[in-house]
Amino acid sequence: MAIAIALSIPNFEDLEKGLSEIFRVLKPGGKFVVLETSIPTKAPFKQGYTFYSTKILPIIGKVFSKDKVAYKYLSDSAAAFPFGKVFNNILLKNGFIEVKDFPQTLGVASIYCAKNQIDPFKIVLFTLLITGKLVFAQYPTIRERVTN
Repeated sequence: MAIAIALSIPNFEDLEKGLSEIFRVLKPGGKFVVLETSIPTKAPFKQGYTFYSTKILPIIGKVFSKDKVAYKYLSDSAAAFPFGKVFNNILLKNGFIEVKDFPQTLGVASIYCAKNQIDPFKIVLFTLLITGKLVFAQYPTIRERVTN
């Protein structure tokens, strides 16, 4: 099972709560993929992107949609989004494993891939069910959960 989200994470009312809910509904071992805007980190792309997104894009937006504010929102949300390693750390904090980011188009967007970890407690129970032996020496937190 997989969950894919594109250009929506900055709209979460509570980022941590949203990610923990995604983690909760994603099956163990399932993949989570995010496509999100980001800001280039290397010169001169960073300066060019900042100039384009804050000066040029709002004018283009006003010409075509008559709404300069809507296009300014795009650059503001990209600037506010915790992209790159910061977002990777947020995913790790929420229980995801094998977290990686892949910047695209010189860093204007990034693809984030992560997996839901497999609960070791379930592995121990599955092993017990299959083998009839309770083996959890390498899982001290599970030993505490089982013996208490």
